[in-house]
Amino acid sequence: MKTLVRMSPLQEFRSFDHAVDRLLRSTIHSNLEQPWLPTDIFEKDGTLMIRAAVPGIDPETIQISVENRVLTLTVESRDLQLDDSTKVYQREIRYGQMNRSVRLPEGADIENISADVRNGELTIRVPKRAEMLPRSIKVNVQSLEENAS
Repeated sequence: MKTLVRMSPLQEFRSFDHAVDRLLRSTIHSNLEQPWLPTDIFEKDGTLMIRAAVPGIDPETIQISVENRVLTLTVESRDLQLDDSTKVYQREIRYGQMNRSVRLPEGADIENISADVRNGELTIRVPKRAEMLPRSIKVNVQSLEENAS
């Protein structure tokens, strides 16, 4: 006797989605001791762009260093000083020192890295060295008459 099992792709997807959501939530909660510094990394016009969300961070506390082609970004967010009379209902904002390291590609022009902060967003620009940038090579075309002489 065969047993017919009905599977609903939508139900399977929902089940998978809930499992991933539970996993992510437990991972986030287990890492509460380690503040996280969200970043976007992309290349635009031959320049590696590193954007980091730094809302509420004093720009004077931002440190950027490069060693062995590894760029390290360090920021520090200071906790609010609350006294005993303050009732806290919820605390989700992360405080403390946060680090993020990015391995720079071969050809990164480490001497010309620049950074700026605007509206709580830090942008680091890492240009490529000039000899690493793509370039066009002109092909000289000679006529048959020129070759005959």
